[in-house]
Amino acid sequence: MKINKKRTVIIIALALVTISCYSQSLKINFKGNWSEEIRIQISYPRFVDEHLLSEFSPKSTIIKIPDSISQAMLHIKFLQQDQELLEKDIIWEGTALELSFNIINNMVETSWQQGGINPSYEQFRKNKDSLISRINTFSRLTEFYSDTTATFYKRVLSEREIEFVSLENLTDKYYREFSNSPASQFIYATRNTLPLSKGSKKNQLVVLQRDFFNHYDPLNFAIINSSIYREKLDEYLFLILELAKKNNNINEETMIHFLDEFLYKIKKSNEGLIATAEYMRQLMHQYALDNVEAFLDINYISKQCAAEENDVLQKRLAQYSRLAIGNKAPEIEWISNKGKTNSLIDIAADYCVIIFWASWCEHCKLVLPEVHQYLRTKNNNKVIAIGLDNNHDSWKRERDKYNNWEHIRGAEQWDNKIVLDYAVYATPTFYILDKDKKILGKCKNLTEIKKIL
Repeated sequence: MKINKKRTVIIIALALVTISCYSQSLKINFKGNWSEEIRIQISYPRFVDEHLLSEFSPKSTIIKIPDSISQAMLHIKFLQQDQELLEKDIIWEGTALELSFNIINNMVETSWQQGGINPSYEQFRKNKDSLISRINTFSRLTEFYSDTTATFYKRVLSEREIEFVSLENLTDKYYREFSNSPASQFIYATRNTLPLSKGSKKNQLVVLQRDFFNHYDPLNFAIINSSIYREKLDEYLFLILELAKKNNNINEETMIHFLDEFLYKIKKSNEGLIATAEYMRQLMHQYALDNVEAFLDINYISKQCAAEENDVLQKRLAQYSRLAIGNKAPEIEWISNKGKTNSLIDIAADYCVIIFWASWCEHCKLVLPEVHQYLRTKNNNKVIAIGLDNNHDSWKRERDKYNNWEHIRGAEQWDNKIVLDYAVYATPTFYILDKDKKILGKCKNLTEIKKIL
């Protein structure tokens, strides 16, 4: 009898341990012919980076999830020689999950044996993506249809509004259905925030400022620790880039205002603030929005504790200081067609305009004729045009259209000394200098030039 009791206690204890381990575990099954070269990573997203929980080859595996992770969105990534093949987000609610990956006709299909809320959440995202795809199709039709009074145009607008309503109803339906589940936070956060359809861009900016954070709290713990944070940040950046565009140019003041708005919302989290500002800065750099990039570096990224140890950041900060408005512009020297050595400092003019352009830059071909025509109406100004061309004939062909400008060919392109001295990352770029060769401004287009001149 004693032995039976002891055996029972042991069995119960082992069962409890097994249940405890399995309740915080994710089981993954693999079916079909999987290459040994493939690696699977399971990560726990934090802000805009990820904490790696496990990495393994495609064999049926049980992954122990740390007890500290009670509710979150885990990220599964399939890699082959560092090339991403497949990714999948799953909602973790602190209970056992079992997921299968099966190769069928060279395609990977997924299925849940024990999925908690995940099958329903995945269906929600599938339906949502389908609706958004249709909305985008209608939006493209309205953009390229010039006759806004036509019956067809009005029908497209009507159909698009129906899809917007369907999208709202879909979100409400799933949100109510899972109101007691952590998944409801993810569903509510992914609600459509701003239809780029109604009213002027000015009105849309007002709506964006008013409504974006009504459904979305970027400091929500569950959202921060999920891929939705990055998704919402991308959505926000896309919206403000679209709304800040005017005549193919982007209003940097508008961009700064709305980036500041987002960052203010997460100021209580220093780690999230710095990571988000850095992510924003990288996108601003891609769009060559130098003033916005400088704003983020100076007002946010440089405030981090380890900024002094970041050599790249310190170099950027020094660059901003050197090229600040009111400072002397870096010297430029060049050899004229007659073999004479010229220098920027020796130019006598009320204004000096330095232009960085290239014959391969299609935008330059649109902007430079307008700038040329405008500057001809201004008295006592001098233009130095640096062409980023390694092809002499292409450069000369375009250069000859502007015979009254001083021309320099930067055959090294982005490695040219003048380009590096003036921190130029895109063409066309314009610097306006006063008679003392002090910087009055850095411009991207004629509108910005006119503001200074």
